[in-house]
Amino acid sequence: MLKDQGNTWQERLLQPIQQAFLLGKLPHALLFHTPKAWPMEAIFDQIGQLLFDQDKTVTSNTHPDVVKLECDGGQIKLDALKSALENVYLTSYSAKAKLVIITPLEALNLSAANALLKTLEEPPENTYFLMCAHQLNWVASTLLSRVQKFTLQLTVQDKISYLKNHYQMDDASCQKALLISRGMLAIIDQIKSDRSFWYLRRDLCMAIAGKVHPLVVSTDLAQRYEDSLYWLMSLLIDAYYLALGVQQNYLANSDQLAVLQLLCNRHDLQTLYYYYQRLLALKDYQGKYININKQLALEAVLLQLAQSK
Repeated sequence: MLKDQGNTWQERLLQPIQQAFLLGKLPHALLFHTPKAWPMEAIFDQIGQLLFDQDKTVTSNTHPDVVKLECDGGQIKLDALKSALENVYLTSYSAKAKLVIITPLEALNLSAANALLKTLEEPPENTYFLMCAHQLNWVASTLLSRVQKFTLQLTVQDKISYLKNHYQMDDASCQKALLISRGMLAIIDQIKSDRSFWYLRRDLCMAIAGKVHPLVVSTDLAQRYEDSLYWLMSLLIDAYYLALGVQQNYLANSDQLAVLQLLCNRHDLQTLYYYYQRLLALKDYQGKYININKQLALEAVLLQLAQSK
């Protein structure tokens, strides 16, 4: 049985899954929409305990009825998926279930996604798929139609608890970090773990302010495409709110306030929104692995943002 977690995000997430299992109506494919850095191992383990009817760790790499397909940076390709799926057709060690864990789902390339779709249309008996996705817009609608989706609903206190446990941050630091990141824990994790991520923000601000030519940072735009998109979109959002006169307390003593004021002086609201939409399109292309010249695409936007009237 699932362990009592109290009124926590774990309990809120697991309760409907437990109820569906007890009623014999648990879907064969569960997709969890989560922040990029959010730990889901304990959730998968507890679901595995339900399926295998045993009160011990079941999602380790050594369990014979569990197949884990993970991605660390690149794509999950067809050969890797085929190898994982071949295992689910073998005789179950426990005779209770087979469990396939895929994370993140959007890392599947087109061929692998199509192969998974065919499997989900007629899943092997007593086989369950547990998957995570961080960017649902990167997942094919046909795949989404074959899964039951659970969006992780985190309270502010959930996020503060996570930051305190992982980074020993006090309440004030947690609140400031959540404001700066717009509540996105993945961004806080990246700032904490990757100093160059924060340096990229600084370089983009310098380029927009005219302190360095935009082409000086163009190599970073290609090498850190997703990070560059995030920072540019973040700056445009802040500039848009500043132009509207919406007060954002965390910007009061921020070095980026001058950059935002420059953007507001150079571009009206409609233009700021236009550039934001362009960046959204580039982000969508990245998730679908469309072949574009990333460096030129971002250079064009950055050059226009840095142009004076």
